[in-house]
Amino acid sequence: MAFMRIFGARGTHPAPGAEFAGYGGETACLAFFADEAEEDGRLLDVGPLVVLDGGTGVISLGAALARTPKGRAPERRPEISIFLTHLHYDHISGLPFFAPIYQPKRRIKLYLAEDMVPYLRQYWQRPFFPLNIAEVPADLQLVGLAEAGEEQLLPELTVKYRRLPSPAHLDGVVMYRVTGPRGEVAYITDIELVAPEIMAEATAFAKGAEVLVCDATYMSGEEYEQHRGWGHNNIDMALTLAAEAGVRDLYLFHHEPTRRDAELELILALAKTRRERVFLASPAVQVYL
Repeated sequence: MAFMRIFGARGTHPAPGAEFAGYGGETACLAFFADEAEEDGRLLDVGPLVVLDGGTGVISLGAALARTPKGRAPERRPEISIFLTHLHYDHISGLPFFAPIYQPKRRIKLYLAEDMVPYLRQYWQRPFFPLNIAEVPADLQLVGLAEAGEEQLLPELTVKYRRLPSPAHLDGVVMYRVTGPRGEVAYITDIELVAPEIMAEATAFAKGAEVLVCDATYMSGEEYEQHRGWGHNNIDMALTLAAEAGVRDLYLFHHEPTRRDAELELILALAKTRRERVFLASPAVQVYL
């Protein structure tokens, strides 16, 4: 069966230091693998790979893929599909440092909202980086997404998507839902669920998924009110979405960057007074689909 592993769960910017290590300091990145891509707890670069967001966590993903099975020729390296929610730095800053980008004959498709493609090209060019995006050694293709749709990437893996408006993200943010042989993961981040119509759209999109990975950046009350309109949820919004969508497991995601491990655990304890199956997203999380 396929599985998902989280490589980055922090929001806004990386959080270095031992006090953040338990739940990770790297920014947004989730990866979906075929079942044969793991051996003795180590990842193998043996099958097509689906990635959601390219924050700094994608750098760790690239390092984890460095172990190539014996006998695999470079031209047979599996294809990688990367889907971006939007172009804020914490969701794209790891892409120029993703090791497979520098592997000749590696085929990589980078999906994002169609009207965002020119902006990504502007970000990834001189003088901001030594190589323009068109000059990387891999066979990199930028694929523009419509407002909503579906991509059948493997016989056992489908990616559905839909873009919603969000405060502070004026061009909207794409939600993703990945369907595997035995379950589904909905990924909804950077969409502030304060408007009833936006909550309704997100609920319909996540309805019935086994797993919801959801932005829960702020505490409810004063902390959220100080950041209202910044494009992020408070804990109550994530809990409400999970309940209304009827998901089995909720993973709180996009951790506020100054929030230490001990503080996150207090937030988790508070959330567990509302629902039992709620967890903190972290690089230790692996979910089978």
